[in-house]
Amino acid sequence: ATKTVVVNFYRQNQTIPPQLPITKFVDESFSVVGIVSSVGLPVEISASGANCSAAISQNNAVVTFTGSGVCTLSFSQSGNDYYNQASLVTQEITVSKRPQLISVTGMSSHANYGAVIDITASASRMPILFTASGGCQLEGAPTQNSARVKMTQVGTENCTVTFNQVGDTHYEAANEVVSKITVDKAPQTISVTKNAPEHGQIEGE
Repeated sequence: ATKTVVVNFYRQNQTIPPQLPITKFVDESFSVVGIVSSVGLPVEISASGANCSAAISQNNAVVTFTGSGVCTLSFSQSGNDYYNQASLVTQEITVSKRPQLISVTGMSSHANYGAVIDITASASRMPILFTASGGCQLEGAPTQNSARVKMTQVGTENCTVTFNQVGDTHYEAANEVVSKITVDKAPQTISVTKNAPEHGQIEGE
């Protein structure tokens, strides 16, 4: 007698390793290397988000970031004759601007009336916005990282110099720095250009 044996063939399931959320700065890049499923099949990678792009080669990718926001990486494996399609795995990358601090040199707590002081300030690679008010004013146009400040007024109102950097696509705005200078009276000297004669004559004698 002939027997018929029916063999049911089932594809096996596969999974993609979970990818944890991470944070990056705008000017950084992120590499994904050799991602495979639980059965060793290569995983396809794609990136979505207006602030990121990915250079992809098989199951490798280098992700670059062009702005702050959230970049989402998607990991998929479509399966084959032996394995079912894997459930999609996503990874969120929170991209932030770098913080920056303003560093100031050349400031003094006191300066004499009429004095001009040279001040420098820096933050990341961008120019500083200098302003002067109260008992002083900017002397000429500031450069990217320096300014000259002239003391113009003696009194109860201090000279106030402020420093700002507004940031850009890569850097957050820096916290404003405010410095105050007390303007003192300038010393003076009496200069004699001609001495009186040793034996002077009084007129009318």
